Amino acid sequence: MTDADHAGPAAKDSRSCGAPPLSTPDQRNRFLFHLRQHTPALSGHGPDSISSGSMASTLLLELNKDDLHYQIIGATHTVAHEAPRWRQVVEAAVASFKADQAPPRSWSAVLGPSPHQGAAFERGFTLPQRLHEPISIGPMTLSAIPEWTTQVLPHPGDRSRPYPVSFWPIQVHGTVNAYSTEGARDLAAYDLDRLRLLLSLALPQLWIHWTWPEIEDSDFIYNWQREMRHCWRPKPAPTVPPVAPLLIPQWVPDAWPLLGKHHSKTLALEAANNALLDVAEGRHSAAGVQLVAVLEQLHDAIHGNRRDPAVGRKGAHRLVAEFLAEGNEVTSEHRSLAKHIVMYPKRSSTSHEGARHGYEPRLGMPLRMTSLGGDRAHTYRLKIEILRDICSSLLIEQLGGPPVQPGAIKDRWQAIADGHLILPTRI
Repeated sequence: MTDADHAGPAAKDSRSCGAPPLSTPDQRNRFLFHLRQHTPALSGHGPDSISSGSMASTLLLELNKDDLHYQIIGATHTVAHEAPRWRQVVEAAVASFKADQAPPRSWSAVLGPSPHQGAAFERGFTLPQRLHEPISIGPMTLSAIPEWTTQVLPHPGDRSRPYPVSFWPIQVHGTVNAYSTEGARDLAAYDLDRLRLLLSLALPQLWIHWTWPEIEDSDFIYNWQREMRHCWRPKPAPTVPPVAPLLIPQWVPDAWPLLGKHHSKTLALEAANNALLDVAEGRHSAAGVQLVAVLEQLHDAIHGNRRDPAVGRKGAHRLVAEFLAEGNEVTSEHRSLAKHIVMYPKRSSTSHEGARHGYEPRLGMPLRMTSLGGDRAHTYRLKIEILRDICSSLLIEQLGGPPVQPGAIKDRWQAIADGHLILPTRI
């Protein structure tokens, strides 16, 4: 190499690779494989660069959203001379990648109820509902595992004591297209997580994964059941309850393609699930932040992306006011009530200052005291639960579920304002 090659500043020739959208790490890894295959005299590569023994410049890769761009790095003279050769490498890699379709991969996992929602129950948690018939949701099929299962966890009040969780597990079979086992597991986890979010929204129960997705393992469910049979069980064993049907609403399968088309609705679903978990575990202030996020994301999905945070705040108020108006003209009374229900100033103080509003149980302890009507510490919890129900109703409707009439919700809010709702002596 001559001194002329080093003369002048480093030069760059930046452009898109022209590959299909590389939205997953599995796809990006596979494209890099093709790129290395077509690089003559490959002399080195890293996570974002490729070098060739027959060229002095280096190919630098950069992901712009899902579009992969490349830059040719080197002295000006070198880049000008070698850019056509690098473009040929990239074009050949794109062509071979397009012809290399990811194969389908089957996976299995197990879903079950979240034990957190039953943390206030002293003797454990039982969900007597069982899925009677298989149901397909997106690329997955859900079916019941016909064995009543008891999983023993540490008791939330005393970690040395058992806390049995009894339920009928749900087996999930799915298919993803992936090049590698790791990539297939990652995509399966994404589908499984979205599935449990939908179930938690649709059913009066939080759902979690009880196993990670397993790829191409025909013995997976059998092995899982065998391990469960050998785990420690309380004695006497919990009685198997009468079977109640677990009914999944029809809108749940129909909602799957909607989530794929509207990213804002997916974000709203994730925020709603976080809020449901926060409420179940007594973190009502944190739930308020997530619930406002649900409203802002739904407003984005309906009316377009916002550019100003103030637009999101107004959008949240607007959605709640329209919900309260029940399809009629929105009045100043609806707008005023919507602002009180959303409680945006409290959301902001929690987000920016970590403030808590009202009484929140510590360490997951259940509240076992009587509260007076009008007690702000108590009424905030009740108001958050109303906001939770409004957000869930709006999200379900946006995902194709039935609309909810707000009459009962408005009555509950008025009862809180009048000081008629108090805590019972025991929960």
